[in-house]
Amino acid sequence: MWCLLVVLVLFCFPFVCFCQSTRRNTGGVTDGVKEVCHGNGKTTKIDLVEGESGSLRCDVTLNYTSDLDIRWFASNNKKENTFLDITGEELKISNISRSCVPRTFRCESVISGRSVCNQTFETKVLGPPSLYIYMEKEDNMIKTKMYKDHLKIALDKSSAKRGIICSVDSYPVSNITWYEPLRHNGADMIMGYLLWNKDKAVKNQTFGGTVDGYRFEFKENINFQNILSTRDLVMNIQVGDTPDYNRTYTCKAENKYGSDSWNIRIVED
Repeated sequence: MWCLLVVLVLFCFPFVCFCQSTRRNTGGVTDGVKEVCHGNGKTTKIDLVEGESGSLRCDVTLNYTSDLDIRWFASNNKKENTFLDITGEELKISNISRSCVPRTFRCESVISGRSVCNQTFETKVLGPPSLYIYMEKEDNMIKTKMYKDHLKIALDKSSAKRGIICSVDSYPVSNITWYEPLRHNGADMIMGYLLWNKDKAVKNQTFGGTVDGYRFEFKENINFQNILSTRDLVMNIQVGDTPDYNRTYTCKAENKYGSDSWNIRIVED
């Protein structure tokens, strides 16, 4: 769903509702008409902030007194160049969110039904991270159950390492940390982390890697192929001979716009 505000009127409509488009062909347009364009075809990168309002201004058109119409289009992975049924020099966006704002906007200057110049806006939405925890490999022998505030994982003694993925989507990039809450006299014990400006996971040397009858290792998965930065901090856990069950561990992601966290609880299988 996209939510667009134009002249203080809020429009919320499904992307699939639009199918109109204009032509880019300038054949038959006189040189005088072409002169209304300034920086035709340029691309502008725009950062928007989640939860706030923003605007895009189409500035490829010089002053022109004839029959000039500026139309707005949008694109995402499933729909290309969808006409938004919105016209005017400025496009205002209200209540910005990642799910609401399309990847690309385009304005077109149209004279007498012909598109004579255009400008593209590539958007990125800045905001707090979104975090999700799941098992690295599907294993029907490992019992898991999702609760409101944690994921319960039932493990027994094993020589195999089980990977628990803390996957984070964010822009800008977030710091990611695995820790045990309230471990030492009410203080959290940091176990492993992945800093926003590094590409390698780090195991806290003070922590050591072995505690509560478990052995821990940490690794990273990083993907920059999508709009967001998707970074995984994987906690590999191996159950020893005398594990201390019913332990809770937390993964937390944080950037300048906020944070997100989730818990796992290790129980006996």
